[in-house]
Amino acid sequence: MKALKTKSVFLFDFDGTLMRSNAIKRDAFFTTMSDRPDSIDMLRKILDGPNPGDRNSVFRELARRLPDIDPEERVQTYGEISKHAILSAPEVPGAGALLEALHAQGAAAIINSATPQAPLREIVNRLRFTRWVHSVLGGPKSKAENAYQALSELGRKTHDAVVIGDGESDRVCARNLDCDFIAIDSDGNDFAEQPKVLAPDLTTVHHWLQS
Repeated sequence: MKALKTKSVFLFDFDGTLMRSNAIKRDAFFTTMSDRPDSIDMLRKILDGPNPGDRNSVFRELARRLPDIDPEERVQTYGEISKHAILSAPEVPGAGALLEALHAQGAAAIINSATPQAPLREIVNRLRFTRWVHSVLGGPKSKAENAYQALSELGRKTHDAVVIGDGESDRVCARNLDCDFIAIDSDGNDFAEQPKVLAPDLTTVHHWLQS
């Protein structure tokens, strides 16, 4: 992966890519609804559906099925539960080292996630590697929209970028940008087709950057 040395913008997914937090965030939905056992099967079906969306979409759909649930209240509760859980989650191996190395060489490391932007920034600002992150972008914009915005602000072109992530939305983002994509192996992999480059963690990507 010698081409990594030519890249100046690295667009990282967050959950499952920088933090081992996919399962944590899923579990937080069920913890949020633990007072309503009648909702658990419905919630599981929503989460396992083809496109459950973000936390707002999930709880709006659940409230459609259970009208006595206040989706906004549940979103707030979910946010607090997931925030505390993520802050205690382990980093993906190599995350800090890779971000520090990119910062040292003058590349822009951008977190580009589907998580709503405000709570995402609150979490990242409390993580040790935040000092090496150029910016944090989240929903409701798509990852491709965020990526184009970041590249425009940096005065870079799509060929200057590489997308690093563990999900189909990251692969699609890279395809839309027509830029390189590095997939990270995780419990959140849902690729519609096998990525050309799959790394077990970010330590491997760091090695590629140094090679």
